[in-house]
Amino acid sequence: ELNPGAYTRKLLERFANPALGHRTEQIATDASQKVPQRILTPLRELRAKGLPNAHLVFAVAAWIRSCAGYDDSGKAFSLNDPTLTTWRGMPDQALCSAEETTSAFMSN
Repeated sequence: ELNPGAYTRKLLERFANPALGHRTEQIATDASQKVPQRILTPLRELRAKGLPNAHLVFAVAAWIRSCAGYDDSGKAFSLNDPTLTTWRGMPDQALCSAEETTSAFMSN
């Protein structure tokens, strides 16, 4: 079982390491590969136990929104997420309901 405090400390230590070969951009990309294991799995576990999970629901919503490929003013931005392009049935968020969009992301 994940210890959030220990995980956070380890993550901060890792990011503080000047020898870390990852650029910030690289750490922030490929979310569709990282989110299922790092956010969706713990979210499902918390929901199954009836435990608070709003922070993870918010993270999923932010991830889904970022995958639309445009910001709040409608300006397009580049997504660097090769895994996302391989997913089937990804909805056009401008045309689909929140339920359809969420269902598509959660089922991939």
